[in-house]
Amino acid sequence: MLAILTLFSPLLGCAGGYAVIGECPDCVDTGEEIPLDGEYLLDVTINEVMASNSLSWVDEDETSPDWIEIYNGSEIEVDLDGFLLRDDLEEGEPSEIKGSLVVPAGGFVLLLADGDGSKGTEYLDMKLSSDGEQLGLYTPDDQALSLLEFGLQLEDMSLAREKDGKEDSWTYRAMGTPGESNED
Repeated sequence: MLAILTLFSPLLGCAGGYAVIGECPDCVDTGEEIPLDGEYLLDVTINEVMASNSLSWVDEDETSPDWIEIYNGSEIEVDLDGFLLRDDLEEGEPSEIKGSLVVPAGGFVLLLADGDGSKGTEYLDMKLSSDGEQLGLYTPDDQALSLLEFGLQLEDMSLAREKDGKEDSWTYRAMGTPGESNED
């Protein structure tokens, strides 16, 4: 069965910034639709960011790209193919995830921000600034799912949600927890 996911503006307080199926009395319908298998809450967020990676995670080329961890709090897996990331929410071109990159239900995926998206699906055509910047995750139709602004990051210190996918509070973590839960 193929359902249609109607996106509501997260900037207007809908369901904590998530896209939802059906009616949401406190939301403004953007009119955008994305097909999904089943009727589920799309709860995909930026969960952790490392903008000055040296030792916390090394790829198969033995380089240490900066990274962005995405968490899927949904009850279904979500394919990030076509999703967008921006490191400037006002202007500039987004970095598109090119190809199938599935985040399992309740799971994580690591995106590598080394500026060379041709290295693989998880690599982005953008880099992060350790001086701090904005960061946003968007649907293929350019609807904001998760927005973040962070300040100066020290080497191998990540900014992480204390509870996976929850907006309540962020903390700094030595070496981070790339691709794993932030909860101790």
